[in-house]
Amino acid sequence: MSDYFWRKCGAVFGLILGFVVFLPSLGSSDEIASARAQRVGHATINKVLLNGLRGGRDNPVAVRAGSPVTIELGFHSDSSGWCPKCSNQIVIGYAFRRDKRVERLPGGKCVFSSSGQQRRKNITFRMLAPMHPGRYEVIISAPQAYNCTKALRWRARTETIAELRVK
Repeated sequence: MSDYFWRKCGAVFGLILGFVVFLPSLGSSDEIASARAQRVGHATINKVLLNGLRGGRDNPVAVRAGSPVTIELGFHSDSSGWCPKCSNQIVIGYAFRRDKRVERLPGGKCVFSSSGQQRRKNITFRMLAPMHPGRYEVIISAPQAYNCTKALRWRARTETIAELRVK
């Protein structure tokens, strides 16, 4: 076999090895409600569980009104490429749909605040379910305020990451 053939085989083998070694593992622990990673501002959300369950659009997690909801969130926050000294936050809250508009409920919880450097985290926290029965969206925003207090007041773009059905 020619030298050219072996160089091509080596290049293909190197590509395959690079994908296997350098790409992150996407196992069952990296699930999101929609079963794929979701980008929101500086954050990539790769795991969302409500009371240990995935709460997608077709399968909302059922809870009682006002009961605690345990939320497991896996994410990667990184704005080091465009704003390494920015303060990054991740804010979780609830919303409901009225007609075709999403209306946020007051409150929410700031679950992360750090510099723009890369951070990969898995966190677990609790939030109380809304007090009135109905179907609610669990929404996330990734503002770049100076701290959590300011981030909770900002109107950053939100994304739905899971759904609750409150009884």
